[in-house]
Amino acid sequence: MDAINFISKIMRTVIVVMTILLSFIANAETVSLTDDELPNESVVPILDSPLAVQSRALTFSQRWAGQFGTGWLLDEPFYQNLYIEGRIGYHWNETSGIALKFMNWSKGVSNYGQQFTSLNFSYAHGPETGYGFVYENRFIYGKVSFAKNIVLPVSMSSSYDLGMIQYGSKSLPFGGIGLNNSVYFNKNLGVTLGVKFLIRQAFDPLSQNLKTQATPPTDGDFTAKTRYSTGLDLGLIYLL
Repeated sequence: MDAINFISKIMRTVIVVMTILLSFIANAETVSLTDDELPNESVVPILDSPLAVQSRALTFSQRWAGQFGTGWLLDEPFYQNLYIEGRIGYHWNETSGIALKFMNWSKGVSNYGQQFTSLNFSYAHGPETGYGFVYENRFIYGKVSFAKNIVLPVSMSSSYDLGMIQYGSKSLPFGGIGLNNSVYFNKNLGVTLGVKFLIRQAFDPLSQNLKTQATPPTDGDFTAKTRYSTGLDLGLIYLL
């Protein structure tokens, strides 16, 4: 009986509290403000040193640039995929530039190609040298803070390649598009890392008999095949 009386007291208390709350809600009034009483001002933040944000620590317009580095074709199956690259170019404004580049590949057969002991892939020439033009479009410029007192300029750009690659006695065309990220240590020296996608014509070594006892075919005997390749570039940049 005591438990029943206790529960009934709690229920009565809850009913009383709910009744009081509903009476407050029923009597609540809507408060409206006129347009004159509403805030209508905006404040522009004031920086201690706005020039530190706005000014460029590095300019590219009307400057020559030299680049030297190395690259890899990630999906070259039979021949060495490492090459060195040098280029010289000119930026006519802050976003656009053009360069002439030269490439020289390592000679020989890849480790994968050497596994085919019955085939002599040296009968067919892999990529040896290359040359072409590069158009560069810089679409991001910024600054990165690596420490409290170290702020380095960075840029991101797209590149478009067009040129020829030498395979033995024949030169075959290639084209490519890439994305490059560069960091500069001062107004002249920087480092760049890029990834690119290439479409190139290359000798198909399997289009001829490569058995070691067979008569070596000539460059004209091989058919050219379109290859789609992915590459990485790493190099140093010097701005004049």
